[in-house]
Amino acid sequence: MSRKTVVITGASSEGARAAGVSAARAGARVVLISGHPQRGTAARDEVAKRGQSSEVTLLIADLSLQSSVRELGRQLLTEYPSIHALIHQGVHHQLRKQEREVTAEGFERFWAHNHLGPFLLTHLLKEALVKAHGRVITIGSTRLKVYPRITVYLDDPGMERRSYSATRAFYQSKLAQIQFAISLGRQWAGTGVVAKALSVPSIGADPTRRGGLPWFRRLAHDATGSRGMTTKKLGELYAVAALAPGVAKIPPVYLDDRLEEAWAPIAAFDVKQQDALWALSARSVGL
Repeated sequence: MSRKTVVITGASSEGARAAGVSAARAGARVVLISGHPQRGTAARDEVAKRGQSSEVTLLIADLSLQSSVRELGRQLLTEYPSIHALIHQGVHHQLRKQEREVTAEGFERFWAHNHLGPFLLTHLLKEALVKAHGRVITIGSTRLKVYPRITVYLDDPGMERRSYSATRAFYQSKLAQIQFAISLGRQWAGTGVVAKALSVPSIGADPTRRGGLPWFRRLAHDATGSRGMTTKKLGELYAVAALAPGVAKIPPVYLDDRLEEAWAPIAAFDVKQQDALWALSARSVGL
């Protein structure tokens, strides 16, 4: 493979590190994004070593703050005029913290970090993605099966005027990432950019995603678990989705670990809701 540039957010997560290793071994130039300098540096060193690559770079940014995302976009465009894949692995998932948290810019943190940040960064990098006929990879969740009727609160995505639930806020943001990926294919039609969303499980023990749930929800979450998915396989899945030529020809946007159409809540495929979410997101980030 000719040298390609792959940008991966959430560098300190297992999924991002595994994706970086797989992409590096495939010959790609890897750019890791992290909000934590120390953990990000450790992730960069791990990816460089395990990926056997000298072209692994770390940039620091807080995806929950639009000011930080804009600076990140400026840095990326300056250094990388062509970006072949943007993997939105970075995610805020502190479900044990049930109090509603608001960023310095006034947005609920799950919404700001998991949806508005990726939405803005994708738009800031449009020129570089179009130039490379690149891919935008967002991350859904197998656990959305527990919430088949979930929708995005388009009139109140930050859950300011209704009873707040960290779990609801988190999975609302994951649904929004699926809707965003599907919308991107329509909104950017003809640009050569391909958008895919991946339905992936949580890897390993992650009590923050289930500890605050009632017992019947925890059982349902366990039933929609990893299905034998390892961190290595997850990284390979990300790399294939981002770099393999044949993936662009797969018609469905939301894919499972077999690169087949994944199940999603009904709202994910509602075009009116997709368009309303796109318009709301654009207003929220000033586009």
